Amino acid sequence: MRNLNLIIRLIEKNQLIEAEQALKKTLKLNNVLSDGWDLLGVVHKRKGEYKSSEKAFKKAIKIDKNRFTSYNNLGNLYSIQGKYELSIAQYQKAVIIKSDYLDARLNLISDLLNLNLLEKASENLKKIGTSSKTNLRVLECRALIKIKRKEYSVAIEYLKEILKVDPRNVSALQNIASCFKYLGHNDKAIEVLEQAILISPKNASLFHNLAGAYADIGETEKAEEKYRMAVKIDPSNVEHHHWLSSHLWKYGKRNEFDKSYTQFLTIKPNDINIRLALADKYRLAKKYQKAIDCYEYVIKYDKSNKSSLYKLGICQRELGLFDDSFENVRQSWRKNKADKHISEEYVTSLLSIGKADEANLLLGKLLKKDPYNQGLWALKSIALRISKSEEYYWLNNYNELILVEKIDTPSGYSSIKDFNTYLASEIKKMHIDGNEPLEQSLLGGTQTIGDLFSKKKTVISELKAQLLMCERKFFGKIKYDSNHPVRSRVNQKTGYNGSWSVLLHQGGYHRSHFHSKGWYSGPYYVKIPKDIENKEGCLKIGEPGFNMINKLEPDFIITPEEGVMIRFPSMFWHGTLPFKSDEERLTITCDIENFE
Repeated sequence: MRNLNLIIRLIEKNQLIEAEQALKKTLKLNNVLSDGWDLLGVVHKRKGEYKSSEKAFKKAIKIDKNRFTSYNNLGNLYSIQGKYELSIAQYQKAVIIKSDYLDARLNLISDLLNLNLLEKASENLKKIGTSSKTNLRVLECRALIKIKRKEYSVAIEYLKEILKVDPRNVSALQNIASCFKYLGHNDKAIEVLEQAILISPKNASLFHNLAGAYADIGETEKAEEKYRMAVKIDPSNVEHHHWLSSHLWKYGKRNEFDKSYTQFLTIKPNDINIRLALADKYRLAKKYQKAIDCYEYVIKYDKSNKSSLYKLGICQRELGLFDDSFENVRQSWRKNKADKHISEEYVTSLLSIGKADEANLLLGKLLKKDPYNQGLWALKSIALRISKSEEYYWLNNYNELILVEKIDTPSGYSSIKDFNTYLASEIKKMHIDGNEPLEQSLLGGTQTIGDLFSKKKTVISELKAQLLMCERKFFGKIKYDSNHPVRSRVNQKTGYNGSWSVLLHQGGYHRSHFHSKGWYSGPYYVKIPKDIENKEGCLKIGEPGFNMINKLEPDFIITPEEGVMIRFPSMFWHGTLPFKSDEERLTITCDIENFE
């Protein structure tokens, strides 16, 4: 034990090489010393050697199956890699062995929240004894649950309790700032984050969050400065590069959107995570050859990376290289059949070359496991259409499943035109971005930030009330069908889980897409250009959003009209046609979700 205590001191001083050497000598003399294997796992973890760390923790557990600290340590290892299902399993084993093991219980709650499993997180919080309720991490978990439930004001009070005990608690300050941001008080969020930065000036995430707050109020130059600072402090962090790149893209610096990545890669060319992130950026920007070069580099130097091969195939498909694309996606799928994203991409690849029967077989298996996956149903629709199946009309009964209705004029306005004029004046103030987000389907326009329907503006509440009335009547008329992905959910409670406005300029349009986070979706038309011709600016339904050898045209076109709302199942492929008018096209769109 004396030897292990010396090793613990070495670890505390971050003398990891010396600690590892000492542990290996100790374990050579006693190979069944669980304490030694556990410490070796800690050393490997701190060195970033995750596979070796995992082996060491598992060895400690094999020697002593009741070693709850090793289960907790293994859980922590999985958690920092984002493997939350695995980390949760380990924390659960730890608390089964020792129910009052507070550290493991709190770690469990934290990762349950990472997976949005709020009820399970709350259940575990209740199991914590009353003597621990003033523990700072317990208060933090309480606050995080409230944040997930959008009870931001209550969360702030819990976080303030932490600051009474520990005024320099950066995590609490950061979470308070997030709450203020969600409440629309960006000025207060900025003030709190500036305070946190004084305490922790080398904390990249603080600069990252501060940049976001500045961006939300239209302070684009300050936002860029803070994003750059986050990258400078922590240049190997993919998230910081992502947000800087997205910001530059939106605010007219598209020739610089990849620079932070490429500059870093000149210093560390073998950083696979950054190169893969850059490849993803190039793919979204439709710079497919540059993306292909990056993916091929990753494939060459990291054989274990499972995403690069199928993403390479996506780029090749968009360039019309269907044979190469299909072969690469198929290889990726054969190696990773359990991965739902790769399986979904393989189905897309099959459909792109017209192999609808094979796609349908695989879709049947995937939908059994994930029956409400909007992406799978969107692909199912295309498979049925290619094979000319009667089932296609059962799935996509456009006449019954699409709502097109003009809303009533809210009280206090002389006409719907009067209402829309005022609504447009308020909504356009929220369009602070310079260009469209790189990750979105729209081109040639801007999109508002955050949840529009949560904004405390009377005119938005008035619109929301009218939309709700129309939706409730419409949903009440849909016939129930237990086998249908849309009709089977008509009796469930509904609510908005996302709302935003899109402002399209001359030549703007939406690429064909579906909404993955919703049951029903659709726009309300606030302003439509007057002199559009030949279906310009119209909504198209049914055209796939990926390249195909034999392209499919839209099933039908809906002409937009000011004051009209449209609702369609989120799984429907939809997009808009470009328009030549120099007038603007302003819409408010939402996703509607079911709540059991």
